[in-house]
Amino acid sequence: MHAYRHQAFGITYAFSLFFSSIRGNMMYDVVYY
Repeated sequence: MHAYRHQAFGITYAFSLFFSSIRGNMMYDVVYY
């Protein structure tokens, strides 16, 4: 159970980082264009 929660936290962290990267790229595209 603990390992499962740790894995879920890792996936959530990775998803958050991925989403933040996409949002940053979108903002960069808006500023660039």
